[in-house]
Amino acid sequence: MPSDSRQQDAKRGFTLVELLIVVAIIGILAAIAIPQYARYRKSTFDTAAKSACHAVALAQEAYHIMSSGYTTNYAALVSVAGLQIDDNVLYGTMTLVKSTNTEPETFTFSVNHKQLDTTTYVYSNYGGERISTVRVTANDPTVP
Repeated sequence: MPSDSRQQDAKRGFTLVELLIVVAIIGILAAIAIPQYARYRKSTFDTAAKSACHAVALAQEAYHIMSSGYTTNYAALVSVAGLQIDDNVLYGTMTLVKSTNTEPETFTFSVNHKQLDTTTYVYSNYGGERISTVRVTANDPTVP
């Protein structure tokens, strides 16, 4: 008789309640982990866009030192100042402004990550380094 009892225990398996508890635990863990992962990805994309913004600003300053002026051409920043273009970042139009003969020329440009089309970083060297975050839609014409 003892061997029959062992065979029944071995064939028993999991109960429906045990399986439901395991599925519930996995669901709770997934509900916590997926939003955390999404925030982590967004933070990574955001950091890449900020880094690209800073790299363009530094390349503009290096170009200014070598050429005695700023440029609106990213290719010139690549060839002259050594800017490395990040394929995951969208680089906006660069503009130059010189209001009077006594004021120095300033430049403004914008960047955003391809995966983060709602956050654009606008950089202007007017009055010193300034990076501001602007929330826009993907096709907002008001962003430089």
